[in-house]
Amino acid sequence: MGIDPFVIHDRDMGKQNASAVNDSILKAVGDKNKVVALEECMEDLLGYPEPNENKPYKAYQFINDNWGSDWDGINPDWRSIIERLIFSRMSGGNAYSEVAASINKD
Repeated sequence: MGIDPFVIHDRDMGKQNASAVNDSILKAVGDKNKVVALEECMEDLLGYPEPNENKPYKAYQFINDNWGSDWDGINPDWRSIIERLIFSRMSGGNAYSEVAASINKD
């Protein structure tokens, strides 16, 4: 299909079945340098409490309510991840391992 995925997901250490799910994600992608497991969840990185439901919508809502359209107003940790991924794509994917190594601390 020509898809070259890069996956960012919650690590969720300490949650039931998290390890099995994380292993499945890694296996599906097939390259540990193209998987970033956030410690412990996206909400921790973005800076708001983890909701019990509607996580994608809550993240969307938080971002729209707090970041606006100014790139410099984005959470610096998240901005750094995205900038390095963009650079990686522009340079032929060579920065994947740098992004993963800077986020994953397993």
